[in-house]
Amino acid sequence: MFATVAVQERQEPGMVLAMRSLLAMGLLLGCASQGTGSPLADRLALIRAVHPVPHRTVSEAELDGLVAAEEAAWGISELGDARALRRIVARLGDSHVAVGLPVVPPGEATFVPFLVKRVGDGYRVDAATESEAVGAEVVAVEGVPIDELMDRLSALATVDGDRPSVRLAEAERRFAEHARLELGARDEWSLVTRSEGAERTWALAGVRREGLAELELARRSAGWGSRERLPSLEEHDGITVLRLASFGTSDRAAYLERIEALAPDFTSAERLVIDLRGNEGGDRSLGVAVARHLLEAPFAQWASVRTRVRAIPEPFASQVSYLAGDESALTGFPGDPIEDGWRVGGDPLAATMVPTEPSHRGPLTLFVDDATNSAAVELAVALLAHHPAVTVVGAETQGECAWHVGQLPIVYQDEAGPALLLSLFEIELVPYEGCRTGRGIEPDVPVVMTAEDFDGGRDPFLDRLTRP
Repeated sequence: MFATVAVQERQEPGMVLAMRSLLAMGLLLGCASQGTGSPLADRLALIRAVHPVPHRTVSEAELDGLVAAEEAAWGISELGDARALRRIVARLGDSHVAVGLPVVPPGEATFVPFLVKRVGDGYRVDAATESEAVGAEVVAVEGVPIDELMDRLSALATVDGDRPSVRLAEAERRFAEHARLELGARDEWSLVTRSEGAERTWALAGVRREGLAELELARRSAGWGSRERLPSLEEHDGITVLRLASFGTSDRAAYLERIEALAPDFTSAERLVIDLRGNEGGDRSLGVAVARHLLEAPFAQWASVRTRVRAIPEPFASQVSYLAGDESALTGFPGDPIEDGWRVGGDPLAATMVPTEPSHRGPLTLFVDDATNSAAVELAVALLAHHPAVTVVGAETQGECAWHVGQLPIVYQDEAGPALLLSLFEIELVPYEGCRTGRGIEPDVPVVMTAEDFDGGRDPFLDRLTRP
């Protein structure tokens, strides 16, 4: 039966990416509630019943206190309900948990019309509908000082473990989504900026979701690298960069064909960079296909996989649907019974993890950042564990280096509140020297965007490699 899990795992779009797509569509609708208590208590009870490690980063008493505090504001608005649930699940230390957001009515412009970027000790306007504002220092949004606002937004960010700096980075990347949750939907947004010592207040019309996509493409800080979802190859001053922006694709065959088409070029490179910046994961077999051209011996990504349950307990079962796969992967989960569930050792995709030609035999450089997660972390961990010469450049990854929860994502939904999404399997990654419990992959060469990088439109990652 474990083969069923393995096949399903290869074909899923990846929990993180599936969550993002679902959240973009808005709040799910379901049938009447048959829960056990209040809407918040019901969702927390499900988490405690099925999540592999519900109290890894927050105690049972702390979770109870959070629910009691948030219930006081429940029911005021759909955004408020989503905000309350997000604050709670953010404390779980699991980046693969998500909360459905209320639907944005067609034509309604409610999101912030600007994005921010941490530069040095402050924040800059990274993109905006008003081009004159881009590059200016951010002072306040809707009257809230930017540092205070970012702290509030970070309380809504779901990342692996209890790492405030990574949570803050996630709030920065998801600024528009989090600002709408925290401050509410607005037709017009107030922004205070500072440039050359002078402050200016902007009143900017909100944007629709498609406007946010345009702002993301216009970020000044992210002019580097291809945004194409398929792999791409770039040359920079004798450095070959294999850009893997995502492992999420609806066309797995096309992705694999692109890897094989590029393999002769990237395997022959003298200085090769595997660029995983912004890669939130997806189908891990795509990363395996890359690793086969980079490693000299059979390898693995997972050391084990575990589940606490083999069935969704009542009264939750009627409110749960499977986002990818079906219940058979849970009810048929094999493995040895242990104190807290069932565990299978080894990697279910091990048979596919063998070297292939053409192959690269030189040193590798990995580019990672605070978005690198899930299947992208699994590829990076495999390279760090099995390759003799890997240098990591960038920032600590959002995903942890030794562990994550993933596979078999489920959705809990009733009419009493927002959807809750979570996965059911705990995955232990293969160990490598330098991995610290509770941390992401930490860089050998840290990269922090400076004012000079931002103002000059430079890619600080490549700059660190090519600087004399």
